[in-house]
Amino acid sequence: MPRCLLAYVCVVTVWWSAATVGTAASYVWLEGEKPGEAQGEPNLSGWGNADFLSQGAWLSYSIPDKEIEAKVPESGLVIRYPFEIDQAGNYEVWLRIGFEFVRSDFEWRIDGGEPHTVTPDDLTTDLMEIATWCEVAWLHAGKVDLSPGKHVLEIRLPRRKDDKGKWKRILFAFDAACLSRAPFHPNGKYRPDEDWRTDRDRAAAEHVFRLPTPKAAAERVELPLAGDWEICRDDEQYPKDVDKPIPRLPQTTYFTAIRVPGDKNTLRPDLVFAHRLWYRTRVEIPAEYAGRSFFLVFPQNNLNTTVYVNGRLCGFDKNPFARVQIDITPAVKSGINEVWVGIRDAWYAYSTNPNDPMKLRRGFNRPIKFFSEGFQDLAYPIWNHPQSGILVTPKLVAAGPVYAEDVFCKPSVSKKSLGLEVTLKNPANSPVSGKLLCEVVDDDGSVAKRFAPIDFA
Repeated sequence: MPRCLLAYVCVVTVWWSAATVGTAASYVWLEGEKPGEAQGEPNLSGWGNADFLSQGAWLSYSIPDKEIEAKVPESGLVIRYPFEIDQAGNYEVWLRIGFEFVRSDFEWRIDGGEPHTVTPDDLTTDLMEIATWCEVAWLHAGKVDLSPGKHVLEIRLPRRKDDKGKWKRILFAFDAACLSRAPFHPNGKYRPDEDWRTDRDRAAAEHVFRLPTPKAAAERVELPLAGDWEICRDDEQYPKDVDKPIPRLPQTTYFTAIRVPGDKNTLRPDLVFAHRLWYRTRVEIPAEYAGRSFFLVFPQNNLNTTVYVNGRLCGFDKNPFARVQIDITPAVKSGINEVWVGIRDAWYAYSTNPNDPMKLRRGFNRPIKFFSEGFQDLAYPIWNHPQSGILVTPKLVAAGPVYAEDVFCKPSVSKKSLGLEVTLKNPANSPVSGKLLCEVVDDDGSVAKRFAPIDFA
């Protein structure tokens, strides 16, 4: 009897202590690995990238089909999470769950109400890799009206058979739940009012690259933009046209620091499955540059590149691992300029199907190692190259009012000649005329050949 009484007291203690109430009772946070009651034998630990999980652990079940009858009651496995609120309202229900696209069907409900079914194909956001073919992500499960007082979130894992009459295995992992009166915007393991930024994140937000004052009026000045930038994810549920600019900046952002240049998959393992991202930095341009032209050069990005400056779309390039040059003159101002670089990563390189809008999306949890395997269904030539982001140091170039945007060399062995096609860029709205001077410069900096000036207008 004493052992039974002790067990009962422990359950009661856990029953009403598992929830965390947020600021001004605007949300309730439940830890998956701390249920008030759980049937069966769940694993209550973490593995792999456990630091991506809230408090480093989650609740999980992995029951093979052959063990279903022995380990799962006819009514299924039920997990209950008690919580208490002091303010009535309509609450969003978000569940942070595992095993993208292969998790078992499950049901959730509150206070014994109508159950809501979640299927393996219900789309999540904020996806992160815990281990190979093991992920965690947030699911917007629905909304519920709650009154002040005690409540219970119940999750049920039913036992089911497939169309051949064979038991389906149960695979389920649950990290956390957030019930929020205010709109909830997932940010990994962090709670809505939690301070998630590090000192490095704050330093990156304050950092400003500074273009040096020009020594001469016509001097072209280049500023390498290597260092800590900010980065944030901008997930989309249904990927749209890959070969077009990202149409808008995100409304909700959680910026953190990242070194530029570098492969975001290596530098930030928590962003391996963040496939649409924004890099952000600031550049100060002295007033002496008024009337100049400006462009950004990215020697190598993957997959494609969208550039906004001061909130204005400046350009886009769809080509991976290729030099990208984007004129930003119309958006630049004297003083501080905010530069946003949107990247769709290597996972967007796979082929799409207009008759199957989920084709690309279903591969967003593909492990990196699969990029090196044969028979890849790629629409872009990046086989065995999953490296993504700003991979080589970009630079800001301040040129004259008119500048050479491109120089294309046309050598002819038969004619023993070298021709040039020079494209001039005039970002201003007014006409400009002048002379174009072409020189061939040797390795030592001396001019080996100077051509006669050509008038342009």
